[in-house]
Amino acid sequence: GTKQRWGLGPIDQALVEEGFRVFHAAAAILAPVLAQREWLVGNSVSYADFRMATFLPFNDAAGLPLDDYPSIRRWYDQLEAIDAWRDPFAGLEAPPLP
Repeated sequence: GTKQRWGLGPIDQALVEEGFRVFHAAAAILAPVLAQREWLVGNSVSYADFRMATFLPFNDAAGLPLDDYPSIRRWYDQLEAIDAWRDPFAGLEAPPLP
């Protein structure tokens, strides 16, 4: 996703495919856990949720298939509902991301 967003050279399709395989393997473990709970740890959002989701705001470039895992999609949508997560630079002057 980073190379695609910033145009940092050619994309190695084999590495992309490996990344998707790793994502699916991890999602297969995470999805059933999140199907049984609202957040990763405890009953409210925690550092663990934010840490696990750090790459997801850039999923428009990465294209991870979150919709294949409804409990992961639901979990991430909860984070997206938090204003400061969705727009951490609100009120600051900064150039838009490409």
